[in-house]
Amino acid sequence: MQTTILSPRFSHTFLFSLVFALLACVFVAVPTAALTACDANIIDAEGDLEQIVDLSDFSELIGNFLKSPFPNPAADINEDAIVDLTDYYYIVQFYGQICESNPNPGPITQSDEWVQFGHDAARTSFTAQTVAEPWHLLWQWNASDSSGKTQASHLSVPDFVQPITGGEYVYMVAENTVYALRKSNGQQVWQAGNIGTLSATPVYNGGKLYVPSGDGKLYMLNATSGAVEKQFNAGNALNMSALLTDSAVVVISANGTVFSVDPTSMTENWRHAAGAVASTPVAFSASKNSLVFVTQDLYVHNLNASTGQQNWRVKPTSRTYQSGTPGSTGAQAEKGWPVVADQHGIVFVRYRLDWNTLWTWNPYPNTNAEIRQNLQSNQSQQVLFALDLNNGQLKFIPAVGNGGAGDGGSLPMGPQPIVKKDGSTEVAYIIWRNGLTCANAGWCDGREDATMGEMVLDNTTVSGYQAGDMRFIKYQDIQTDEMLYITMSGNTIFHNHWLVAEAETITDRSATKGATFSNPIVTKHAPFTIWRQCYCPPDNPQCNPIVYPGGSGTTTCPVNCPFNGSTHYCSGGLFSYGDQRGYPAGFYEYHNDRPAESSATFSIVSGGLVIIKAKDGGLLVYADSSTAQVQDAGISSQVAGIKTSIESPIAQPGVIEVPFTQAGEHVGQVITAVGTIQSVVDHLPKAVYLGFTDPHDGSLLVRVFEEDLEKFGYDLNSLLGKQVKVTGFVSLYWPELVDPEIIITDPAQIEF
Repeated sequence: MQTTILSPRFSHTFLFSLVFALLACVFVAVPTAALTACDANIIDAEGDLEQIVDLSDFSELIGNFLKSPFPNPAADINEDAIVDLTDYYYIVQFYGQICESNPNPGPITQSDEWVQFGHDAARTSFTAQTVAEPWHLLWQWNASDSSGKTQASHLSVPDFVQPITGGEYVYMVAENTVYALRKSNGQQVWQAGNIGTLSATPVYNGGKLYVPSGDGKLYMLNATSGAVEKQFNAGNALNMSALLTDSAVVVISANGTVFSVDPTSMTENWRHAAGAVASTPVAFSASKNSLVFVTQDLYVHNLNASTGQQNWRVKPTSRTYQSGTPGSTGAQAEKGWPVVADQHGIVFVRYRLDWNTLWTWNPYPNTNAEIRQNLQSNQSQQVLFALDLNNGQLKFIPAVGNGGAGDGGSLPMGPQPIVKKDGSTEVAYIIWRNGLTCANAGWCDGREDATMGEMVLDNTTVSGYQAGDMRFIKYQDIQTDEMLYITMSGNTIFHNHWLVAEAETITDRSATKGATFSNPIVTKHAPFTIWRQCYCPPDNPQCNPIVYPGGSGTTTCPVNCPFNGSTHYCSGGLFSYGDQRGYPAGFYEYHNDRPAESSATFSIVSGGLVIIKAKDGGLLVYADSSTAQVQDAGISSQVAGIKTSIESPIAQPGVIEVPFTQAGEHVGQVITAVGTIQSVVDHLPKAVYLGFTDPHDGSLLVRVFEEDLEKFGYDLNSLLGKQVKVTGFVSLYWPELVDPEIIITDPAQIEF
């Protein structure tokens, strides 16, 4: 008897051809959507990035078939935490379609997503995007483990890296590597390393990432794959965040040379040597078409954005540069950045001043007029400058005193202002100092006289106020020596403290509010996020170590909040582990653990997500609580339409109702199956199986995965013996691919 041995290549091709033919038959009844070749490339991008949907993409899927609940995200096309026939449907649908990879990112579009450091080219740290409350924890990255404790594999994140978003992904830099994380579930899609030392925030535009590197190069990465497509060599370290204007990507090298780079060709438009070491990244004024940055000698530079020619160069402070922070009588611009208020033609520049400024007025004066007069008479005490974008001259003196986050004689850089434009109104927000903040206590010193404030930028926005005046905002207690960076989403101001991300939402900023500390602009608490939450169980009521303020021993936790790995939420309030401080309700990163504190914290809102960068560099990501845990963010709008028809059958008209015994005749369709549940089998931690026969072999199987069980307000065992109607997409249960199954992700899919 002669035996024929197939070559491996022939066997591979033959096998996948059979699979393809089988699946094509299986899905013939499923309606298709009119997608373009480039939409198909979205599917291909989940596989081998060859710009064609082919057998290699089948291989990617087959290698992960029926893996759950954490399959390779490259194979889980519809992001339902399992690789099944639904995912194969997409590949069958687009088999053979080609999408040429566009080597050019196209024109720059100013997205309202947080695509660069400070949100936009003006570095306003404001976004109009909001996420409706209540929020729920969608995912974490590089944060606590499943028990709320520190992970051994924790990544170190540079201080001045903010998360940014673009398209389907959140992008983050850690340990000289760029990470792309899927918006919907945080799964890592790719990572790109070996591109030098990375200490700054990239920018996103048109499917490309522009990454500044300490090796002196600006890298253009494919934002879908992470592949380096082009690079520009500046010849000197690029340690500061890049800037995306309306026509160029701009970087500043360590030696103070500014480069304008074409975003498509990655060639130089122009360069300008400032003649001094760079201290800040560059900001952009669209109204003046100019670029602003600060050098180590404390000079502020303004360049023509089209030519690189210098418009002006001024040194607004009377101080001189001095390195170091303890006891310094000089100033620094490092760890700050220019902020542009374009409507008013202003650029804000803040300097770091010394610790001793806390005591110059102790506490600070009580009125805008007195604060301004004191600063005008004592120019060395002025920390924030409002400069005219036309010529660099002072527009006005902001009534803002010095502060920062320090102790024991050291006071690092304080918060930069937020600039918010709402219709025709443009105002700024910043932490300021005023003696009224502690008047109710009778007295306080210069470390305790800070609060959040709104700054008017002209003499007409609020009657009775002049440009630079501050208005009180009701806010969680802020210490003058604990003021850090702030960001804003809609009406919600985040104070990104070293212990907690505070969040307060303005509800009433009418003209009658804000004149005094006792009649402030009205706010309400938004969810706070604490980095380390304390909980002492009844058998160990004194479990909280006394670390801050200085001391030893242990004490109690007044908040009753046991660890919950699904929500990371304390409805009764937050209380810090080791630091003895209480806060309103919100989320926590760690539970009864003190993670390393190595990075500046930031809170951004983008792409429908609240993204909190914690003190250890981890990310906590929240979404509107009405948003399903599995979102449509990772699929094009047309594919999402198909996905909705499959995953939300309860909302689809014309769904047929059949006995469960006929479910196998409707594979690839959405149906309502009717029958009596005869078995409930616990296969956790994977899933709970509901059978219409016992055993289910040969009949319809219903599966509910562990991550969806918490959505049910009842025990699935209670369905035993009950007649039910189950609505869903019918696929075939692995490994036999014979028994029909419906996967339930929404309790509304089961009626009884």
